[in-house]
Amino acid sequence: MKYLATIPVPVNRQSATVMPAELQDASGDAWETFVESCRDTGLEVPGNPEFRNYLQRIWACSEFAAQACILEPGLLFELLASGDLLTAYAAGELDARLELLLSDSIDEAELSRVLRNFRRREMLRIACRDLAGWAPLGEVLGDLTGLADACISRTLARLGDNALQQAGGRARKLTPSLVVLGMGKLGAGELKFSSDIDLIFAYPPGGPGWPGGLPGPEAFYLQLGHQLIRALGDRTEHG
Repeated sequence: MKYLATIPVPVNRQSATVMPAELQDASGDAWETFVESCRDTGLEVPGNPEFRNYLQRIWACSEFAAQACILEPGLLFELLASGDLLTAYAAGELDARLELLLSDSIDEAELSRVLRNFRRREMLRIACRDLAGWAPLGEVLGDLTGLADACISRTLARLGDNALQQAGGRARKLTPSLVVLGMGKLGAGELKFSSDIDLIFAYPPGGPGWPGGLPGPEAFYLQLGHQLIRALGDRTEHG
């Protein structure tokens, strides 16, 4: 695990250990559980002491990050091995990554699984970079907003394609499609970890070019909107 040596050294070497006793105890317990989880899955426990300090500081501040690493330690290792944990994404990169994952035609169940796995990976990455001090606030808010934007737009595109194919095998898209407007912090590009997303849906009226094999525009777009809400909001075994 040579890549562990590339993790930046803190400006303040004591910052990872100066925590209230209760947080130190909780992060210490999380570390022991993480070690057991690594051994159970055949992964080598990170031996870099600075990295351990970083992890314990992150876990002291985020139960989500601790549980994500404990339940799926391979996710943290993959983020390190890929270099993504220590890299600032370029603009649009989250969207491009999700588009690639959803490039194959998949049903709603598979779409739900892919979305939640993608969200869990990227949320862990963003949280770690934020709490370890590796990312400025602007990057964190931008990535959280970009993640939400990518999930909404790519899910809508996939569901729209599926609906057209089910209606008669048409490969072409409806133009314009359902329009989704992000309100509040999403619209301002300032999503936080605890933010909800508020959406407004709009759709174009039907016309002479409306496909004959589809229900009317209102019924079609209403169903598409409900599918989008389920895909993004339902709680499943994957989160």
